[in-house]
Amino acid sequence: MSISDPQHDRWLNERLRDVRLPAGLLLRLRQIASGDDEQLDRALCDVPLPEGLLARLKGIPATGDERLDERLRDVPLPVGLIEQLKGIAIASDEDLDEAVRDVPIPDELVAELKKIGPVLRWAQPRRRMRRVADMVLTASLLLMIGGSYLGAMASLMMDTLSGNRRPVVAVRSPHVKAEIVREDFAFDLSPRSVTPGRPKQLFGTPEMRTELAWQFDGILPPGPQGAAFSLPVGFSLEDINTNYMLYRWGGSLFASPGEFDMIGPIQTVSAIVPRGSEPPAIGQFDWKFYRQHRVLPFVSPAAEPSLRTSTVPLGADTHSYDLVQRRLAAGKLPDVEDVRVEDFAAAINYHFAPPRRDAVGIRTAAGPSPLSAHKGAHLIQVGVQAAEMPSDMRPGAHLTVALDVSASMGWQGRWAMTQQALRGLIRRLGPHDRLSIVTFSDKAERLIENLTAKDSDEILAAIDTLKPGNSTNVGAGLASACLLAMEGAPGRDSSRRVVLLTDGLPRLSNSASARIKQIVSDAHSDGITLEVIDLSGDLKPDEQLNQLARDGGGAVHPATTANQVRWALLEGLTGRSEVVASKVHLKVRFFPEAVAMYRLIGHEPGIKTGSLEVDLRAGQSTTGLFEVVLRPNQVNRVAEAELTWLDPRDGRLHRRTQPISRLQFAATYREAPLSLQAATLVAATAEILRGSKHVQGKTLDDVLQFIHTEQISPKVLNWPSFRRFQTLAEAAQRLGGL
Repeated sequence: MSISDPQHDRWLNERLRDVRLPAGLLLRLRQIASGDDEQLDRALCDVPLPEGLLARLKGIPATGDERLDERLRDVPLPVGLIEQLKGIAIASDEDLDEAVRDVPIPDELVAELKKIGPVLRWAQPRRRMRRVADMVLTASLLLMIGGSYLGAMASLMMDTLSGNRRPVVAVRSPHVKAEIVREDFAFDLSPRSVTPGRPKQLFGTPEMRTELAWQFDGILPPGPQGAAFSLPVGFSLEDINTNYMLYRWGGSLFASPGEFDMIGPIQTVSAIVPRGSEPPAIGQFDWKFYRQHRVLPFVSPAAEPSLRTSTVPLGADTHSYDLVQRRLAAGKLPDVEDVRVEDFAAAINYHFAPPRRDAVGIRTAAGPSPLSAHKGAHLIQVGVQAAEMPSDMRPGAHLTVALDVSASMGWQGRWAMTQQALRGLIRRLGPHDRLSIVTFSDKAERLIENLTAKDSDEILAAIDTLKPGNSTNVGAGLASACLLAMEGAPGRDSSRRVVLLTDGLPRLSNSASARIKQIVSDAHSDGITLEVIDLSGDLKPDEQLNQLARDGGGAVHPATTANQVRWALLEGLTGRSEVVASKVHLKVRFFPEAVAMYRLIGHEPGIKTGSLEVDLRAGQSTTGLFEVVLRPNQVNRVAEAELTWLDPRDGRLHRRTQPISRLQFAATYREAPLSLQAATLVAATAEILRGSKHVQGKTLDDVLQFIHTEQISPKVLNWPSFRRFQTLAEAAQRLGGL
């Protein structure tokens, strides 16, 4: 492509828009005086002109260059420039006149202007000369600063030409009943303001006090006579608010350089931090087996009283499972240390029955262990299921999600995680809830507006069309999302919230940060809370995101799994914690009369021990798996599960126990409860990928045989979470997994 090719020019323009402005440049440009800034004049005089520039400029014909006119017609104007230019007040700008008088006019230009004398002589001299002076000033500034800062100079010229005056809209709300503005407004009825097809110019007067119908008292300050605000004919109060807030918040030069988002994901070491159960510091624990195979060994409850009880580190994290999915999708087998059995087990929705009275309930299942290296072994599953929170207990809410769709959101499985979380949110929408989504990368777009649970198919279809790409214009995203949230009347919903869902922000300049702060603060003053979901996975909190959340009256919610994103979105929707039980603690006591030995599956110790307590949210579940070898007798009492938790409302302690008897053990895999059928295959797959001694001699072919030969229940095969697991297991098998 040649440099003179118009396509090259458009390509260059796109590239220039991604050039990051130096910190504080816009603020400094706006502070530059228009006229008698001698220091600036001296500095500009020392700027060397490119070789041959003057000769090329002199060669540009002043008039009648039809070829140049045709080329200029193809130059794309920046989005919104025409509307901004229409809003410039032309008349009686004495400050601009004074500034323009001090601009030196080149001698060559004077000679060329004399050729246009007949035209200027019969025109309105003051207006024509002013426009010529405006053109000279604009051309000079553009030449000095250069094409790289064209966007910044456009902003500067808008401020200069309007005298830095805020637009004034005169609305006497006690008298305005209809949304269409009537005689309560002062219009400029000059011919230029009523040109067919053009917006009218609306002028304020000094005695007018600006006031809008939605309690925006004080946000739109009174201004001097002559400050103009362009609006379409037949505009509504909503148009006034939207256009003014966009003016108040300024432009949207917040985008990160395109190169940053387009470089692709950075290869990193494993993000999995082992968090397991600390082995007992006693001689009866088989330390030799543990050190050699790096998995927990069987223990005998008869060998030591302390070995009769096992505490399960509860959790619902799926970090390892998600990482393995990404590795397999990239055509690579996971590293052994990246596979955590407990994370695999947590990735399945076992469809436990909800508790009837308590906030949480114990769910147990038992049956054979067909994929174990230990002949005659059995499996015991101990699940904990949290109760659902009825949606009719709260009034409706309007949630607006500002969704980052920049290129980096496609890294490390973030996009799949986000889509999964949004689908989970849609399923939890209440009958009076409304959902809006604004997407942003280079620019912001309204994806859906004010949709309800009845529109779930439309919402899901819209989400499925999205693909990450380009840079991160968080300013445009927040401005659009906050405006959308502001458009509804406060009385319509009990709450209006904006959730920013992003993997992090580019380093913002002070001026950009100030403008974003203005957006969030204005929305917060209108009763709108901003919550932030951080998908970056960084251990150190992002101070920019923390500041945004503080300005918006909310908090930052770090999330690295789909479940964590879903819970954060739900809490953004409801405005309350979804925790129904806090400090949930599970332990299982094995009776030596019936149990010869047992082992906790997964939870191998690592850098940190796993938390022995967890907060469970509405509808959430967690599970623990044990492999046991029963004694050859008829003792019925095998084990007992004990669950304790605190009520998050009053802090009261609750305790429930659940016996596990020999009668619960299914005789065959096919007869086992559905939850245990699924857990058996999922846990075995993780142990095979880890190379565990406990599944020695077993392969993924053995696992998949249960699926392909329909030994597993068809109901389990229809669970979405199990279908995803099946895809994972088949991908690992194709890549040569054991």
